[in-house]
Amino acid sequence: MAFVHLSHDIPWQKEILDMILHIYEEDRAGKDTLPLTIQSSIFAIWKLLYEHRSADEVRKAPESHHMTSLKRMIGYVQENYQNRITLKQIADAGNVSASTCNNIFNTLIHQSPVRFLLSCRLNYSTKMLKETDMTVTEIAGQCGFSSASYFTEMFHREYGMTPVDFRKAEQEEL
Repeated sequence: MAFVHLSHDIPWQKEILDMILHIYEEDRAGKDTLPLTIQSSIFAIWKLLYEHRSADEVRKAPESHHMTSLKRMIGYVQENYQNRITLKQIADAGNVSASTCNNIFNTLIHQSPVRFLLSCRLNYSTKMLKETDMTVTEIAGQCGFSSASYFTEMFHREYGMTPVDFRKAEQEEL
């Protein structure tokens, strides 16, 4: 897919345009949650683009073995993020070695499997911070973090604020 001309008349394309506008509006408003909005929107945009690629693109790009392995490994991470997961377990899900697993992730999604796992955990944690009254410690455990302090450190490193500050910022928006 070289490019896509986005139209407000096509529902899935309008959804992408709305996400881009939302990012712009948060940036203009100086929202603390901008990095999270950008990250979650990018994932959602790529998903929509992938789901709506043309039949010609599907025929021209047959699924490679590495793409199949990547899908399986991503699925494994998304289904098991709340548990302790090793690189070997992720690699086994894709029927590849640990080094091949690293190469596939780095080549196809430009991040290591461990970084992808961390991103998934943090993404799920933001949803829980928004939608539940669970404590930070409970959320850390539910999202697979070994401790609340490690969760808070990783969350702050990724989003520039603590989970508690994130929750407060989200509540102030309502």
